[in-house]
Amino acid sequence: MPQVPAIQDLRARVAAGLLEQQDASVLARQFSLSVEAIVSAMAADLGDAALLALGGLARRQLAPYADVDLLIIVEATATARIAPALAALWDAGLKVSHSVRTSTQLQADIDDDPMLSTAMMEARPLGGSDKLLQEAAAIRRSARSSRARWRAS
Repeated sequence: MPQVPAIQDLRARVAAGLLEQQDASVLARQFSLSVEAIVSAMAADLGDAALLALGGLARRQLAPYADVDLLIIVEATATARIAPALAALWDAGLKVSHSVRTSTQLQADIDDDPMLSTAMMEARPLGGSDKLLQEAAAIRRSARSSRARWRAS
C-alpha cells in the first residue's frame, strides 16, 4: 500500500478548520475524500474482491473519529489478502468496521436484514473486481425491492 498522510494530520486539519469557523460539511467532505483515497488504494491489494464504502464514507460525510464502514465482496475462496489490507488501514490510524461476504451471502442477508438493505442503498464502490462490483450493483438495486416488501408487511 502506498505511503499515506497520517490520519492524525487529516484530523488536525479538520479541527483547525472548525476553530476557524469553516463550514463543517465542507470539512467533512474533504476529510472523507482524503480517507477515501487511502481506502481505495487498499482495493488493489485485495486481489479478486470488491470494496464498497458504507455509511459516512459512502455519503462523504465522514466525521474525523468515526468508523470507516466497508463491505468487501469476495469469491468463496478469495479471503487471504483481506487481513493484511485491513491491517494497513488500522496501521494508518483508521478505525475500520468491515464485513466480508460473497455475493450470494450478501443477497441472502439483504433479503433478511433491513439495516443491511438500507446500508446498501447508499453503498458506493471504491474498487476491485469489476465482476463483483457489477454483482454488488445488481444486489444494491434489489435492496430497493426488499425495502418496499418490508413496508408492505
